[in-house]
Amino acid sequence: MSSSSKSTFSATLLTVLLFFTCSSNSTESENESRGYISSHDHRQTDLKYTDAYTNGSKIWPDPASPPIWPNTFKIEFSEVQVAFDKPQTNMGSWYYDYDHFTARFDHYDGQKNKFCQGQGLEPDDSTGRCQLLFTKTGDLWVIYPEVEHCCRLCGTKQGCSVLRPDWLKTGGQIIGVETISNRRCAGWAKHGFIAPADTYYADENGVPCRYHEVVVGILHNITFVTSSFSTDPIDQSVFAVPQYCTKKCRRPFPP
Repeated sequence: MSSSSKSTFSATLLTVLLFFTCSSNSTESENESRGYISSHDHRQTDLKYTDAYTNGSKIWPDPASPPIWPNTFKIEFSEVQVAFDKPQTNMGSWYYDYDHFTARFDHYDGQKNKFCQGQGLEPDDSTGRCQLLFTKTGDLWVIYPEVEHCCRLCGTKQGCSVLRPDWLKTGGQIIGVETISNRRCAGWAKHGFIAPADTYYADENGVPCRYHEVVVGILHNITFVTSSFSTDPIDQSVFAVPQYCTKKCRRPFPP
């Protein structure tokens, strides 16, 4: 697998699978506050780049300059997923530290993440809190911390790795500007390893707004909580592999 394929696959691994569709009785502002998919998200690949503006010598968004993540940041999010018109919602958080080549993506109670599910790690409640932990060694661990069960999903040989901060630099294209949680956010799309497009929105200051994908008819949205965004150093204990993590997943990637 090429390095570009690994990077694209990593983007999908960050988020994979939780569903939702808007209720016909909900307003767009109400849906955005819940992290629901707006009507614009359903046709985002048809958006045209028409909303740029000039502030002094600065053009935003600049089609030649896709957003680049800080090397270190953490942020909370609301996650929604829809399959067969059945919504699933939960909260979560990202911890990202590219300087140490580590990352952790927490999906809280109610999650339906396909890498967490089906591993037999929490047979009583597979929707319980789950962590996807990328380590310095290139391993990706699936962890259910509340029951102290864990397994290794894959490594660099299988294409699992921490996403580069500039993952949109190659192949990323501007698709338009939307208002998300009262912020003007530019959307960028890139062909995904699994999804036809991994779509990421950020505001003028580079703060994440939303991630969106559609996989075989399953709609998946992550809407970030701006007030929780921080680029302060992250304690490396956040990325420590628990001592009970010793076995391989019964459903490794790739199958």
